Amino acid sequence: MRDRDHFSQGRVRWLGSTARLVLLGGLVTLVVALLKLVVGVAFALTYVASVTIANELSPARLRATGQALIKSTMFGLAPIIGALGGGIVYGALGARVMFLASTVVVAAAGAIALAVVPVLRRSAEPPRIAVEAAAPATP
Repeated sequence: MRDRDHFSQGRVRWLGSTARLVLLGGLVTLVVALLKLVVGVAFALTYVASVTIANELSPARLRATGQALIKSTMFGLAPIIGALGGGIVYGALGARVMFLASTVVVAAAGAIALAVVPVLRRSAEPPRIAVEAAAPATP
């Protein structure tokens, strides 16, 4: 009788639930940590790329202005417009449409960046002027 009390249904259920929580909780924690790592690396690469692109596309006298525009767009205007637009679409059409629309917007932005940035880089390069070597001065 004592063995039956030791392994009662409630106790077995509690042990099983606890074991499942520990195992799945550890797995979920690992997945979340790895995703955070990937997001951090992606943010760092995006930030460095934006600084580099702004420096390459803006003239030397307007580099600080170019950096300010990039930062105000990335950390000010984009989150405000994205949250507002996403909330409106989510409320009116649902989550699926919102995520599909955001996928299309990101793909379009990437395509535009790939098409426009090389053209702007070519036009931003200073013209190359051939300089002839001076003849050596003879006394």
